[in-house]
Amino acid sequence: VLIEPVTGRVWVRSVKLQWNVGISNETGSILGWNVTALEVPLQLFWTERVATITDEEIHAYKHLITRLMAVSCGGIIGFGVIALVIIIVGLVVCVYPFKPNRILPMIEDLNSVPNGRHL
Repeated sequence: VLIEPVTGRVWVRSVKLQWNVGISNETGSILGWNVTALEVPLQLFWTERVATITDEEIHAYKHLITRLMAVSCGGIIGFGVIALVIIIVGLVVCVYPFKPNRILPMIEDLNSVPNGRHL
């Protein structure tokens, strides 16, 4: 299997299948066959399939990979700038209050009477 190192995409793959059967001296004499064999497996079936991605597909995948990397880098930088702006605004709001900590004078009510009741 050949794998592209950045994305892990498989460029070439090969699947091999082999079926074996084990023949021993005891098996041959039990079934009545006159078989002398070593204690090794006997190959019955063997197949191999190979799939390869074409050059056009490889070019398209490489283009997508480089484009996605550029977009992700831009996104990381953009989120970093937004986070920095939020931190600066938060510090300004917490450290520099909009109004100084003073008590404002009370506005005199002109509709009041000398006994303190309002009209």
